[in-house]
Amino acid sequence: MKNIIRIAVATIAIGFTAGVANAGHSSSSLVREAHRVVDYADDLKAEVVRHFRHTDEYRHLLNDAAKIRSEAKHIDKLSHHVHSLSDVKHLRADLEDLDDLIHHVADMVEEISHGHGRGGHAHGDTRHVKGLIASMNRSLHIMEAVVASLERRYRHSDHCHDRYEYRSTSNRSSGARIAEGILREVLRHR
Repeated sequence: MKNIIRIAVATIAIGFTAGVANAGHSSSSLVREAHRVVDYADDLKAEVVRHFRHTDEYRHLLNDAAKIRSEAKHIDKLSHHVHSLSDVKHLRADLEDLDDLIHHVADMVEEISHGHGRGGHAHGDTRHVKGLIASMNRSLHIMEAVVASLERRYRHSDHCHDRYEYRSTSNRSSGARIAEGILREVLRHR
């Protein structure tokens, strides 16, 4: 009887950790991309100084690059602590704000690079700056996809949550559900 209980408990534990590991994979992708966005933001600020310091939009671009870096650092910090639906919603809102800001900077760089700025001139070839912004945008969109997945998972978990269960059955393996049933039966017949 004790062996059956031990087996059932071990199987439930394995099923539970499999669900946690799956959530951990999403979190590691989120953290990895957040680190990349911070690195890209650092590079963007240096590129703005290097290529756009002689334009009328320089201060505006420099301030926006600093805002991107600040928001990227904030998102990086948040990405390490996603534990609830409200955390996911906060992260999603911040990602949307950052996405808007990155697109704004991309538009400005494009205009200045084609001579449509308010005045002054860009130094050198700025194609790599556009590539840097595109890379930042790709990482941001990966993060948005991960956050959307986490949001669906948390919403589903909340929807399926029963006050007597810690995790919804969809987050446990079939082996864990079987073991849980066995354990219930064993305890019922005690």
